[in-house]
Amino acid sequence: MNEENQVYFIDSDQLPPSALERKHRLEQDPSFRADHMKYMDGMQVIESDIKDKVLKAMGEYDYNSYTAADVERALSHETCSIEDFKAFLSPAAAPYLEQMARKAEEITKNHFGNTVYIFTPLYIANYCQNYCIYCGFNCYNNIRRKKLNFQEIEHEMQVIAKTGMEEILLLTGESRKYSDVEYIGEAVKIARKYFKNIGIEIYPVNVDEYKYLHECGVDYVTVFQETYNADKYETLHLLGHKRVWPYRFDSQERALMGGMRGAGFSALLGLMISGRMHWRLRFMFII
Repeated sequence: MNEENQVYFIDSDQLPPSALERKHRLEQDPSFRADHMKYMDGMQVIESDIKDKVLKAMGEYDYNSYTAADVERALSHETCSIEDFKAFLSPAAAPYLEQMARKAEEITKNHFGNTVYIFTPLYIANYCQNYCIYCGFNCYNNIRRKKLNFQEIEHEMQVIAKTGMEEILLLTGESRKYSDVEYIGEAVKIARKYFKNIGIEIYPVNVDEYKYLHECGVDYVTVFQETYNADKYETLHLLGHKRVWPYRFDSQERALMGGMRGAGFSALLGLMISGRMHWRLRFMFII
């Protein structure tokens, strides 16, 4: 493996001089990084206009143009339109947080009743070949790395299933080398013996791979974009496949094209201010 493709799972103070120099250049010299809008080899390009629509809507959104009347009008509607949502995100909505919370509670109860949705996450591997500056899993961090074998995976699932949990979310670090699609698929087949609903949170893959994972038993996919601002995204993801903004953006659509019943996505609130934010600020939608 040449140095360009070498992945180091150790802290910077333990890196060889040439690797440490490369790490610092990635951090300090944007011209040294790969083009974050250019697909890498093996990444499927789908014909979709959703990304362009989202970017256009973001560019046109002026949160200061909304007033208290707009927020009150949105609260009076039975369903939330895109314009209503924009009003709720604006500074004008700050005095209405309590009303918004009550409205959300009312809608939630109308659709789901008094229920609590619980699932168990299980990391089957934590190797990652990305360098994302906010994440403890990044390839330059000196943490204990582990990839469960199939016997270990089944044991963990048996223990979880005995608690009465019926849904599980399987996670890996983003490394095809250490957690390839076939490995994940076999883990899913084991999970199908114990759980009614199975989700995965792995690196983005192509449509045929999502189709394979769905056939193995996956019900839904979660992929986090972290920020939908492409310029900010570039400063946070310095190395690895996660650096490619458009490929990650289209992940949910590829998953649905592959037959998945659901797709989750989210952003880390606060990334526009700081590169390091707590994970608790992450939110998710399921289609």
